[in-house]
Amino acid sequence: RISTSNPLLVRSHQQQQRQQQQLVSHALLERHGVRCNPEVRYKLEGLVISLDWHQVCDTVRTQFKTLRTSGDWYYILDPIRERLTYLRSLSIPVTVFILSYTHSERYSQLVQNLWPWEQGFIDVAVTTRERTGRGGKVWAIEHLCKENSKVWHVDDNIDICREICGRLRNSPVSIRAAGIKVPTHWKRQREFNQVFWYKNVLDALDGYTE
Repeated sequence: RISTSNPLLVRSHQQQQRQQQQLVSHALLERHGVRCNPEVRYKLEGLVISLDWHQVCDTVRTQFKTLRTSGDWYYILDPIRERLTYLRSLSIPVTVFILSYTHSERYSQLVQNLWPWEQGFIDVAVTTRERTGRGGKVWAIEHLCKENSKVWHVDDNIDICREICGRLRNSPVSIRAAGIKVPTHWKRQREFNQVFWYKNVLDALDGYTE
């Protein structure tokens, strides 16, 4: 009798799965200054949440106080951990990663070091050498995510939100932007009304979950 436990059939099934998956070109990413920790071998698929770090995950402004990371390393604030824990408990799997533009090696390494310490909450930490354009955040998402995946990117930078909203409707990777208000940037941010501006990442994650 032919059984699904037959090792030859199992090996054949695994080979078919690999063929359906799309490999990530890390040589291309590194050439343009995009770094991942850990290395993403196959392109991310399905539902994906991409979170900016600076002014989004390291600073959470609420009605009563402002939460900030402190010390010589980066870590995820407890209220964000609670949201991500709840998100992980839902029946629909979601990939979560940090995506940060960093202008120095020191800041890039600090973001990279979020994984593996926070691997219970994020799947990968990604840094870019450019903010927009080739080698920028949107470019990185397009090269890390599989066609037909649905990416929700949370960012405070108006230029990145503008780049996402200006993409072609038939782009292979679907990306939507959620804006995070920053008091010092709000005058410029509010001029761009093609995205919804949340008061902090907690509200954004709650909105996404709902």
